[in-house]
Amino acid sequence: MDKLTKTLFLLILIAISIQTYLLNEESHSQEATALVVPISINVLLVLIYICNPDKLEYRNVIANVLIGWLIISSIWIMFFLYVVQLGKAFKN
Repeated sequence: MDKLTKTLFLLILIAISIQTYLLNEESHSQEATALVVPISINVLLVLIYICNPDKLEYRNVIANVLIGWLIISSIWIMFFLYVVQLGKAFKN
């Protein structure tokens, strides 16, 4: 396995472990449970991008993954916040 495959595999495992931890605990809000994984993956991808200045091809691929993930997570956050506000509107 090359470095990129290992990096993406580890990011997926980190996301699964964070989500599993949050779903098994009772003290976390619904917003935290839904938004922590996309935000943490964004932060990890930015750190990976910053920490590898010497490998240009790897850095370009991580930049493309980061841009794609930022678009997906932004859409997810906006959709989730819309649904939460819609639910609050119907409660009243």
